[in-house]
Amino acid sequence: MEKHHKFSIWYVLFAVWIALILQNVIVHFFSVERVPYSEFIKALEAGKVMEVAVMQDRLQGKMKVKKDGQEMEKVFSTVCVDPDLSELLEKYNVSFKGVVERIIAGLEKKNRLINEMERKIVSYHEIGHALVALSLPGTDPVRKVSIIPRGVAALGYTLQVPTEDRFLMSKSELLNKIAVALGGRAAEEIKFNDISTGAHNDLARATDIARSMVKEYGMSPQLDHIYFEKERRQHYFSIWG
Repeated sequence: MEKHHKFSIWYVLFAVWIALILQNVIVHFFSVERVPYSEFIKALEAGKVMEVAVMQDRLQGKMKVKKDGQEMEKVFSTVCVDPDLSELLEKYNVSFKGVVERIIAGLEKKNRLINEMERKIVSYHEIGHALVALSLPGTDPVRKVSIIPRGVAALGYTLQVPTEDRFLMSKSELLNKIAVALGGRAAEEIKFNDISTGAHNDLARATDIARSMVKEYGMSPQLDHIYFEKERRQHYFSIWG
């Protein structure tokens, strides 16, 4: 009986030891650390990024980091907002899954022909977004302006890339987002003394932000600090049509 009891204790200790090892392995290989986009770019330029998977609104992959003097792998996650990222990944020989620009802005429509006047309207529309974004404080930097048709209806887009992950936004920042969204239509009206249907998506996005400010975030001075929305929505990156 005594030998059997000792055997049982050693069996339990061995099982606990194996469980701890497995836990460390699982934490090491499957824990995902969120990193700012700027940190990801620095690691990419330093040759530390090993592989990347492109998702709908985020990137996830592996990078090399130094810990306690030893180089080890880390699973990371960051925002996915740069249409030129696929070119960067190819430049630094990083394997990746997914096509970044197609996911963010839609499939490029090379066979969609627009006339000269429409091209001019789209150009001023997109530069309107960019100028408002550059002139307002606290807005994300403008990364790219394109007048190449993409997706179902987009004839162009202006892309802003956040320099870091954000978890809170102030009222002034949200108002600036609305201003940037409406910058395209304002440019059309100033240049052509007329407006087009090109601001359809911009108006929808601006309305969503304004509605959330009133119904979810209690930012209306008339309605005060009251929550009206039944279902919560999440806003991702800034890309204007």
